[in-house]
Amino acid sequence: MPALLNRLTSRRQKRFNPCNQNFPASQPSSNTSSVRPDLSTAAKQTFQVVALLATVLVVGIHYKSDIPDSDSVAMATWNQLTQEFLFGGIARVSVPLFAFAAGFFYFRSHDGSLACSIQKWRQRGRTVALPYFLVASLAMFSWLMIRRISGESVDWTWMHFIGQWLLHPPAEQLWFLRDLMVLVTLAPIINWLGQSGRRCYVALGTLAVAWAANWQPFPTLFGWHVLHIETLFFFVAGMVALRHISWLESTCQFRTQTISVLLGLWSTLLVVRICIRPDFDIWYIHRCGWSDLLLHKASILIGCVALFALCSRVRHSALTRLSGASFFVFLFHEFPLRAVAHRLVERMGDTTNSCWYLTPLVLLICFGGASLMSHWLPAWFAFLTGGRTPHRATSIVGVVRTNDSASQRCNAG
Repeated sequence: MPALLNRLTSRRQKRFNPCNQNFPASQPSSNTSSVRPDLSTAAKQTFQVVALLATVLVVGIHYKSDIPDSDSVAMATWNQLTQEFLFGGIARVSVPLFAFAAGFFYFRSHDGSLACSIQKWRQRGRTVALPYFLVASLAMFSWLMIRRISGESVDWTWMHFIGQWLLHPPAEQLWFLRDLMVLVTLAPIINWLGQSGRRCYVALGTLAVAWAANWQPFPTLFGWHVLHIETLFFFVAGMVALRHISWLESTCQFRTQTISVLLGLWSTLLVVRICIRPDFDIWYIHRCGWSDLLLHKASILIGCVALFALCSRVRHSALTRLSGASFFVFLFHEFPLRAVAHRLVERMGDTTNSCWYLTPLVLLICFGGASLMSHWLPAWFAFLTGGRTPHRATSIVGVVRTNDSASQRCNAG
């Protein structure tokens, strides 16, 4: 079995993890034979550091341990306000950045053909659907074992059990991977929109309004939206960014003064929003007003630019390599690990402050586990993560030819 995994991994790793590949040029539909500049190494490394930091922020969100329980800031504790600022504010740029990068790299290696779409569907089956299924199965099995040990019954039909297992498993972070699978299914339609400048910008503008208003047009299925407007909007924004790659490059070259202004504006928007509505929540709960909602959305837009620019300044080979373990951390930081951690914290009695030590502890465990597994069991590590490995994260090049075959372009992202 390990030998088989090694052979499969060696073939697949050339195609996995868009951030670490020889990408085709910025216009996926071009058939020219010229040599065009790819994303600079700085921009690629910035995307990797962004993915790493966004993963850390996601862990913080899921281990947040106290929230304001009143709409009055005077009633909130400093612990609640600090957690809200970091995990309810700063960390909320993580999903938009993930979705933006997913759309950018997906369409960057798409030649517009049906054959390419089919090839990408097959790829995403290995790189997204398979990790989703494996972690969902682990989470569901763990949940059943916990219920059994606790003596609690599960009054579900088989259909409900299978639906919960495959569509809303206990590992909450998997909703994003499910969204990605839906987006890949819709990608041919999105690609058609992107082929026309007018259609492209009309679609982006329409989605921007829907996102700003927090309008969720898609129904819920087993407690999760079939597709969240935020992931759809930023996925499409990533596609549109292919028309303006120079903007991404210029963001990597922002001066320190510009970055400082962006960080200051981002923080100010968050502080004002928290002062207006400290118990703000729009995650399946509509506990907000128009003013704090728009402040929240504006802070995300400013925060995405600020974080991208900041990450361009902290690029380092160690962070680049560490980013290769970020998907492993994303997959395994939540349930059942969170359930075990919370049980231990409850025995200690200090639950409201637990995020301050659980978050770094979980990060240490997950990154440490990723490091050990990628070193001693590299084939299994690549199998679990869809080929996203620390070794692949360091494979960055700056220029590629655009006259590669369609299959090579499709395989790049």
